[in-house]
Amino acid sequence: MFAASFSTPKLEKEEAVQGDEKVFLCHSTGGYPTPAVYWLINDSEEPPAGSVRTQMTSLPDNLYNITSHLTLNISHDSIVSCIIDNQSMNQTVMSTYGVEARPVRNRASSAMWMFSTGLCVVVGIMVIAGVAYQIHLDKINKRKKEEHKQQWRGYKRRYQFRLEDELMNQEQRETDV
Repeated sequence: MFAASFSTPKLEKEEAVQGDEKVFLCHSTGGYPTPAVYWLINDSEEPPAGSVRTQMTSLPDNLYNITSHLTLNISHDSIVSCIIDNQSMNQTVMSTYGVEARPVRNRASSAMWMFSTGLCVVVGIMVIAGVAYQIHLDKINKRKKEEHKQQWRGYKRRYQFRLEDELMNQEQRETDV
């Protein structure tokens, strides 16, 4: 099996287990191979060791579902992000929970879109340049053929006139004798 994209993670906040602890659940489905799962608090801090528990279940078609739990004490206005990084696909999907919800970014698709667009533009320019150059060569070739035809016609006429002159000269010589 090659690689398969994971779904955008579903990130939920669960009810507190004890005291001020908050529990977040991140779930993503249908990807391959096993990805790396990261959590960020307020866009930069990694959670403390032991606060993350991640489980992967294998599906019958060799794809994986991932469920990750984050349990820690944080303030109510904190922003929590769950990131699934599938390096084989160069794909990173993310969900954010907090005051400022951010749009889901998919690094692979935007980079591929930019690359594809750039490639299409370059190929289009090369095709246009090739067609223009071929038209230019065709015009030059046609002009040379016309010039050659004209030269041949002129040579043919001159040759015919010369033959006619020689025939007339021969006839005159024969009549003079």
